[in-house]
Amino acid sequence: MLRRLAIAAVVLAGCAGELPPVAELPRAEVRVAGRLLETAVADTPASRARGLRGQELGQLDGLLFRFDLPAAAGFTMAGVDRPLDVVLIELYGRELVVADRLTMEPCAGQLAACPVYGAGQLIVAAIEAPAGELAFIRQGDPIHLTP
Repeated sequence: MLRRLAIAAVVLAGCAGELPPVAELPRAEVRVAGRLLETAVADTPASRARGLRGQELGQLDGLLFRFDLPAAAGFTMAGVDRPLDVVLIELYGRELVVADRLTMEPCAGQLAACPVYGAGQLIVAAIEAPAGELAFIRQGDPIHLTP
């Protein structure tokens, strides 16, 4: 219950201010499984809380969530109208690797009634994209980020 309330606070804080559209966020390249992904970067609490909620990627391959320190981040689909994949990225020694890849289902309910995906895993980054777009990524794959 406390975890859901903490996530609710972050989401609500993120919705309070005006944020630029995903297309106007900083960019980063992600190399994984032999592919290069062009991503927007959500590196503030507000942009991470919003995620792809109500946003379109346009020509981008995904939204990269960056954390300053390893975080037990959780992702919720409250108010999201389409399934999304999320790739959770952890630090393994000095390397970034895929901790998990999950498909998250839309949730029309209130935030407290929606499942929390990936909660409890310490991650340093994550990538969100439309469901199926990240299906080629496997647990343990090394990841390289440029800025």
